[in-house]
Amino acid sequence: MEKFSLTIHNKINCNEDLAWHREVKFVIHHNNATNECTNEMKLLFVSKKFVIINQISGLQGSNSISNQLLTYNKNHKFFNYPDCLQRNKLYYKFENDLYIDVDKEGFWTNEKINPKHFDNHVLNLFESKNLSVNAFILGVEVYLNINPHAIQLIGYHKEATLSNYYEAFTKLPLNDNEVNIQIGMQALKEANNKVASKIFKKLCEKKNENLKNLMHIHTPEEKVRAYLERNDVTYLGKNEFGEYIVEICKRTEGEVIYSNHQVGNICFNYLPVKTKNGKLMFSDNDNYLHHFSESKKCGEVVSEETFQNNFSYYEDKGDSFYEMFSNWIMKKLHLYDRTIKLGWWSFRLQKFKNVIIFFVVIICIILSIPTIYIGHKLGIFEAIFSICKWIHENVGEYYDIITDTLRCFNFKNLKKPEQVPLNEVNV
Repeated sequence: MEKFSLTIHNKINCNEDLAWHREVKFVIHHNNATNECTNEMKLLFVSKKFVIINQISGLQGSNSISNQLLTYNKNHKFFNYPDCLQRNKLYYKFENDLYIDVDKEGFWTNEKINPKHFDNHVLNLFESKNLSVNAFILGVEVYLNINPHAIQLIGYHKEATLSNYYEAFTKLPLNDNEVNIQIGMQALKEANNKVASKIFKKLCEKKNENLKNLMHIHTPEEKVRAYLERNDVTYLGKNEFGEYIVEICKRTEGEVIYSNHQVGNICFNYLPVKTKNGKLMFSDNDNYLHHFSESKKCGEVVSEETFQNNFSYYEDKGDSFYEMFSNWIMKKLHLYDRTIKLGWWSFRLQKFKNVIIFFVVIICIILSIPTIYIGHKLGIFEAIFSICKWIHENVGEYYDIITDTLRCFNFKNLKKPEQVPLNEVNV
């Protein structure tokens, strides 16, 4: 199943003044399970702290994500490049295992426009024979701002098309005139910042509200689902950087559903389900399947009434030490790695309880014989006996004094003398 790492960031300052610029890049998603990458061309707003994936709507068959706010991964310098990423580019890692080679250091700090901010697949759609690099890139960006669908369409756009869009946007002709280019850059800068700031504020407030709701959630699994606003994910643990390891759930077809929560004579807290591939899994109240559920031996044969009410009868005597200990061990294994298939193991631990206890006792007896022999030869038992005797002789007297003193101050045990009625007094 598909996995990705997740960092839950702290509250964001939604009023921060950020400089944004436009880029058009492939957003690459790395699948940890298969070590494969998928990519999709996206319009981006980029700043030093955040990246916004800009929504493209109205395309038939498009599975593009709505406006999405991404935060640079603080450990991006230490992650191992997936094999599917190009080695001649500097990629930044974002949540959901997304990788993008954006220009984090800033676009408007340079006087010249950097053509690397636009993927060659996009630039090759436009004619540029009579324009300088700066004029051409500026014309392409203006065109994409007005007509963003162009990055998803196959076609070729002539230079006249860029000129028409540029003139409509800036009221100036698109040519190599440096003054016109500088005016166009300034107009584009203001337009990008205005649009990006508006989108950022909206996404930021939504993210902060989401973080506020997480304060009332205690389990990592519920926290991950609430943060991502997805119900099809589960929490597996954390990596060496403290990031959450998240797995996308997949539908599982069941072969047998034990609706009375009982397999054989073993009762489970969650609903047992035998899958078509033979695994025993357990469904919670939200229909999520798990590899572990607390179990114990049922108290009686399940009746038709309990079957209809979808529960099994548990003994009122409480769990035995064996049941508590075996459930504790299996739960620790499940928390360590939620992918370990513990279903049938937990079933067998309860089913063969007496056999397991018998062998454990036999092993303990066998191991105790050489232990007692070695302890006797080394004089360990004599030493323990001597220590206990010394404690009794030297501390026992003081212990009696202390207990007698405390007993004197225990006023609760002091009772008033009973008064005998006058008519019962023997004269």
